[in-house]
Amino acid sequence: MSAQDKIAQILIYLNINAKTFSEKLGYERPQIIYDIQKGKTKRISDDLAFKIASVFPEINKSWLLADEGEMLKQTDIKGNNNIVQTGIVHGNNTQGNNITLTESDKERLLNLLEINSKSLLNKDEQIDKFQKQIDRLLTLLEKRL
Repeated sequence: MSAQDKIAQILIYLNINAKTFSEKLGYERPQIIYDIQKGKTKRISDDLAFKIASVFPEINKSWLLADEGEMLKQTDIKGNNNIVQTGIVHGNNTQGNNITLTESDKERLLNLLEINSKSLLNKDEQIDKFQKQIDRLLTLLEKRL
C-alpha cells in the first residue's frame, strides 16, 4: 500500500484533516503530509512513523514502515472471562463485558469498518494482479521450454 493511501486511511480513521494531523504530530507546517498526499513523497520516513506511533499508539508502526500487519494494533479487552478482539479500545468498561461508547467512538468505529472493507478490496485486487503476473511468467516459461 502506498504512503499516500496510508495517510488517507489514517485521516479517515482519526476523522481529521492533514493540517490538524500535522499539528498533532508537532509540525509547524503540514507540508510533510501534503507531500505524501500529492505523491511527491513516496514513503513514510522512520521519523514520521515514530511520531505517528507516539501520538497515536493504536497505529501500527510496522504497517506504516513495511506494510506489515494491519493499520491498528490488536488489543484484547478482557472481562468476566471473555475476550473480545478489537483494533482500538474506547469507552468505559463499566460492568464486566459492557462497554459504553460515545457518539465519537461510534463514528470512529464506523470509519474503521470502512477502512477495513476498502483494505480487503485492495488486497483482492493485488491478489488478482499477482495471479495475472504469475500466469504471464508461466506462459513465458512454457514458450522457452
